[in-house]
Amino acid sequence: MRRYSKPRAARTIPSIRRTHGACVYATCCANVCSMVFQKKNSTRLDATWPRTAAIRIRLFMTGLAAAKIDHLGIAVRSIDDALRFYRDQLGFPVGARETVAQEKVHTAMLPLGDARIELLEASQPDSVIAKFIEKRGEGLHHVAVRVPDLNAAVERLKAAGARLMNEPRAGAGGHIYVFVHPSSTGGVLLELIQA
Repeated sequence: MRRYSKPRAARTIPSIRRTHGACVYATCCANVCSMVFQKKNSTRLDATWPRTAAIRIRLFMTGLAAAKIDHLGIAVRSIDDALRFYRDQLGFPVGARETVAQEKVHTAMLPLGDARIELLEASQPDSVIAKFIEKRGEGLHHVAVRVPDLNAAVERLKAAGARLMNEPRAGAGGHIYVFVHPSSTGGVLLELIQA
């Protein structure tokens, strides 16, 4: 039988206990949380382990069982060109199209059941999307998750030391959102949206 020890992130949160290899937050996932416990003989040091911050945040985000994927944001050079693939070849319907002036972006929403694909085109050359495409090319920009209480989620993230990119504000479709920096989420830009 292998023995596991808690990583530093788990040891620093006093309310976390280990119960037969499962975290005390079994109500959030009802599974043994392999992310929470490292092998005792692991050669990785907690301070250099890139997922340490993500573990800490995951523990503080428990209670969001009602959270759902809202959309996937895809950065494109041209929405019209992208629609030739998504609409014309795949047959995805096109929902709302709008310009979000404060983000300097044109958007098109493609509904897919309960979730959506959001196509993002820069409206100005100095926009975040233009810089993203210049640096990385077209592709997945962010994952958006709908949460039941955005303010509570933001407070838990701040308490856990997550790096937020903005305070909650209105965006496309009038939704209130906040972005969480990839350094806090294991390398993915995460958008939280008020349900």
